[in-house]
Amino acid sequence: MMDPTKRTTYEEEMQKVRYELMNTTKETLTREQVLNCVSLMEKAKFDAQQKMYELVRRQRLPPDAVNQIIKFEELKAGDLFFIETNIEESLVEPSIDALDMK
Repeated sequence: MMDPTKRTTYEEEMQKVRYELMNTTKETLTREQVLNCVSLMEKAKFDAQQKMYELVRRQRLPPDAVNQIIKFEELKAGDLFFIETNIEESLVEPSIDALDMK
């Protein structure tokens, strides 16, 4: 087990790193990148919904199991999105705002 003082220092340093990473991603995507990203994200949402409906239809699962599967699918979709585009999902919404595409 980690010493509480060391643990506090570790958590403070990790929080600083998180804030630095969040603040350095101020990149704005191009209009074409945004359109491509939104298209891929909407397709991923639709595919996830189809999987969920199929899963629920085929078998009865407790609500907490369904929630876990949904979280897993969201993480998987985010990872696949990044692999396909090399763009973080968190850049899409600010770029939509910056390009006045709402």
